[in-house]
Formats: sequence, C-alpha cells, structure tokens
Amino acid sequence: MTLMYQLRYAIRMLRQNPGFAAVAIITLALGIGASTAMFSVLDGVVLKSLRYPDVERIVAVNTRFTNEGRSIWRSAGGDLDDLRVETNLFESFSFYQGWEMGVQVVKSAEFVQAAFVDTNFFHFPNEGQVWAAISPIPENRTRSGYNYKAVAKLRDGVSTSAANARLQALGARLAAAFPRDNGDKTFTVIPLQDQLSATVRSTLFILMGAVGLVLLTACANVANLMLARATARSRELAVRSALGASRGALVTQLLAESAVLATLAAVLGIALSVVATKTLLSLGARFMPGTLLAGITLDWRVLAFALIAALVTSFIFGIAPAWQATHVDLQDALKQGGTRGQLGGGSSRLRNGLVVAQVAVSLMLAVGAGLLFRTLLALQGAELGYRSEGILVAYANMPARTPREHEQAEQFFEQLTNRLRQLPHVTSAAVAFGLPAGEYGSNGYLAVEGRQSFTSGDFRTLPHA
Repeated sequence: MTLMYQLRYAIRMLRQNPGFAAVAIITLALGIGASTAMFSVLDGVVLKSLRYPDVERIVAVNTRFTNEGRSIWRSAGGDLDDLRVETNLFESFSFYQGWEMGVQVVKSAEFVQAAFVDTNFFHFPNEGQVWAAISPIPENRTRSGYNYKAVAKLRDGVSTSAANARLQALGARLAAAFPRDNGDKTFTVIPLQDQLSATVRSTLFILMGAVGLVLLTACANVANLMLARATARSRELAVRSALGASRGALVTQLLAESAVLATLAAVLGIALSVVATKTLLSLGARFMPGTLLAGITLDWRVLAFALIAALVTSFIFGIAPAWQATHVDLQDALKQGGTRGQLGGGSSRLRNGLVVAQVAVSLMLAVGAGLLFRTLLALQGAELGYRSEGILVAYANMPARTPREHEQAEQFFEQLTNRLRQLPHVTSAAVAFGLPAGEYGSNGYLAVEGRQSFTSGDFRTLPHA
C-alpha cells in the first residue's frame, strides 16, 4: 500500500467521523499552539543570537559583591576608569546610563526614556527614545554609587573565563587600594545576551515545561479517543487482516490517520500561536528589553518546531492505540454481527493507563500552580526592610522648557505637597526621586540631614552633638 493511498484512505476515514476529527484537532491545536507560542518567545529571548556583529564577543560588565555572593549589572564611576584600561582584555569599552527626563522640542516638552551614552556606544538599549552623548569621563567618580551600565567587546581570542580571571586580579588590587568601597567586590563579564535574558531565562524554561505538559495531556486525551474509535473499527481491521494485511501495514495506516490529524492541528495551532505570541509580547514588554523582544518572530525555526511537534505528537498519541487495535482475535471480531467490535482486555488496561497519565500530568500542573500561588503570597508578605503600611506613592511629571517654567514646576509641586499635608488623615507628604522598589531606583549611600553629609563625593558621619 503506497503512502499516498494511505493518506487518502486516512482522510476518507476521518471525514466519515467529523465529530471525532473536530474534537481531536481542536484538542491538539490548543496544545501545539501554546507550545509553539512559548517556543517562539524562548527562541527569540534565549536561544537566538542578538543581531549584532561579533555578538559572541560583546559582554556585560558586572560588579560582584563577594560578601553577599550576588552580582549586579552596574558599575561605579570610579571603577570605570580602572576597567577601561584593561586593553589586553577589551577591544572596546563603553558605558551608559538612562532614566526618564524632560526633553524639549520646538513648541513643547515631554517626559521620555533617555539614554546617555559615550561616543563608543552602539545604538542600544532599544527601549531608549532619545540618545544623548556624554563625556567618556563619568560625571560621578565615586566608587559607592552604581550609576552606570558597562558593556565591552572582548579582544579576538579572549574567552570570558580568561577575562574573568584578569578581572579577579584587578578586583583584588582595588580592594587593597580602596578597602572601604572595594573591599568586598570584584568584577565579572557575561555574554550580553545572557545578561539581558538572565531575569526571565528560568521563568521561560519553566513555562515551556508547563506547556509541554499541557501538550502531553492533549496527546493522552486524543489517544483515548483514538483507542475508543479503534474499538469501534475492530471488525474492519479484522477483515483487512484476514484478507492478508500485515500487522505492520495496519499500524502504518492508523499512524497515517494520526499524522493527518496532527498536521491539521498544527496548521490551526500555528494560527493560534500567532495570536498567543502577540499577547505574550505585549505582556513581556514590561519585563524584557526591546533588544530581546525584537528577535521574537514567526520564522522557519518556529515553523520547524511546530512541524516536529506535530510529528512527535502524532506518534505519541497514535502508536499505542494503533498497536493495541491490531491485537484482536480474528474469530471473535469476525463473529460480530455489525461493523462494530471490541478489542481484547489489553484495551481497557491501556485506556486505564492513559487516564492515569492524564491525572498524573494534571496533578503536576496543579501542584506547580499551587506552589507558584504560595510563592506569590509569600512575596506579598515578605519584609521589605522599610515600613510600607499607610504609605501611598503617586508619580507626577511636569515638563518645563525655560528657566521660568522650571520655577513654576517647582512652585507647583511645593504647593501640591502643602495641600496634601492638610488633607484629613494625612500625617506627612513629601517629594522624592528614587524610592526603594519604585519606578526610579536609587543606589549608593544615603545621608540623613544633620547626621551624615557628603563632602567632595566622600561619605562621612557627623559627630553627635
């Protein structure tokens, strides 16, 4: 029996039972669509290389705190000069900083995301709306305020491990020279793509595993449907076997029907994945850099994944029912009065096994969801290190273009703060830039008026009166 004949026969058999075909296709399409959408995000963010020349040599420079065992993609201005002179490691070295600020145009002013970069910097980060050049010498030269993000291009032939070994030595020298600010820190480099995806990498793999379990559940559901349908076709299969069809030919025919189902489900799943991917992109824009999101596209890699998923799932949900359907007693099957028959006792064992598999996978998903919910509850109740009860935070922007407008903006916020203090049940009100865990961050030392002061960039504690 040729492959073309088997496919035509499979299509004809599915058309005779459109209800079964529709349920099976929709069930598989949901699983394939979810997994394809998730793979497109995982591929664009983690697996696919950034679209820069020599991207494998572009690294992010991190500050590592040895006493805490953590790293941040931030550098102090005073450390940048020492890092930049490592010419044996870096072919080029650059840094940038960015925040929202008022940008003046001809007739108006707007708050936009601005990025201040030195002259060696390429067009990055993508979330910047305005780029402005700054001096290659950092404005803040202290070693305690981590106001800059540094990137570099390794020299050809220099590996990240070799670079990290050299930076460890540099960190040791600076720790001896500046024990207060550099005593517990060193420096490391990490490929830029790994740095950009570090915050979401684990989450994406977990979600990919979750949608994989959903796809397995869909396969188990369709396998149960295929087994039930094979039970109804036992007499047909027995007749074909009695006419000389081998067991391998019957299994191949039933797998051809599974392949047709999976192919149609893949087409529908790809259409669903397009919608799902757009939704994930809109959600991911709040958590991932635009540089990574730009790589999430419906390209040949995603289509290849969908095709492979269809082929694998067709084998997974088709092979067991097909094999079981060919293990029939020919005499019992041929004695059936109609076209319907029944399979042997192994059929019920297989069906029970599929149900157990569905329950097990569903239980894993339920337990994972429960643990995630518990983690979210724990995070909600975690100690932040500062009092948050009864405190409300509001963001307000008032762009100003001229010195007079700057004075008016200052007066407006001063008046607004005074009016807020007079409201019932309000004990205090203030204006701040750089709240903990707020939209605008703050790092480095903090000074309490009357107790500490900064003198020429140096932090010191005032003696008590």
